[in-house]
Amino acid sequence: MYVNIFETPNLGNYYERELKNIKEFEKGKDINGQKELKGIKLLTGEDVLLAHFLIVDYFSKNVNKIKNYHKNIGGVGTRDITLFMSSIERQHNCIQYCKVKSENRLKYFVFATLYWGLIKNHVFHDANKRTATLSLLYHLYLNRLRINVKDKVLEEMAIRVASNTLLLRNDWVRKYVERSPEIVVNEEITLIANFLRNNTSNRSIKYAEITYRDLERALANYGYYFGKPKNNKVTIYKYDENPKKKPSFLNRLFNKNKIVTISYIDKNKTVPKNTIKLILNKTGLNPETLYSWGDLKALEELIGEYRNLLKRLAKR
Repeated sequence: MYVNIFETPNLGNYYERELKNIKEFEKGKDINGQKELKGIKLLTGEDVLLAHFLIVDYFSKNVNKIKNYHKNIGGVGTRDITLFMSSIERQHNCIQYCKVKSENRLKYFVFATLYWGLIKNHVFHDANKRTATLSLLYHLYLNRLRINVKDKVLEEMAIRVASNTLLLRNDWVRKYVERSPEIVVNEEITLIANFLRNNTSNRSIKYAEITYRDLERALANYGYYFGKPKNNKVTIYKYDENPKKKPSFLNRLFNKNKIVTISYIDKNKTVPKNTIKLILNKTGLNPETLYSWGDLKALEELIGEYRNLLKRLAKR
């Protein structure tokens, strides 16, 4: 899907090959790209893979050949697909088996166990700490949360997880989180989960820019369709299955329901924010689902926001 978005030559081919392996691995499995469970937004193997390749692309720009890696990238892709997918599955296992006192706390253990697993399992040839950190930030983003500590703190946490010193330096533990007598999964994951619970807050909804063309494509994923534009307006419809109608060549099996009429300028023009809010209100969709390309856009924005953190992690 994102083969052509990378600037590094040949990187898209590497990505496409890795993505195919993930799809093959997921066939017949219960998780199979599952994006939400018990109200918690999950990261799929495709999400984490995209985060990794965007990291590689960011640190490899202006390289003539993929084999001549940038000094901050020592390799591309997963070392072992089974090991990689077992890290992804940690989320599902946590939701099923983690025993926490409050359901509201469960999501922090889901975030923590994936982050911990990506670093500890060393699933990629290189950039494991960077990929895990970007994936954690994106995981929080999807669940409408944001981190409230300085980049240096996230850098230190990633280094200590990788070097098995997270529990040894009590100064860091005392400063950012209280050690909990309740141990879930293991003490490190419990510590990271408590850290995230204590140092995150709700993220305000952000309405990114979107063209009418992309809006139409995104709405189509949820059964909504544009009518024919007329007089600078267009009506959005939803087709619902009509069980009373029998199949035939001349008989339509769907009811055409009018949802809302919006202003319309040109397919390549940006949709006004008040129009987006109106559509969300009438359809019941949220910004994350409306922007079908939101994963790519959000990851790119997070890389830009935390680029200094990622650059420092590349040197450690």
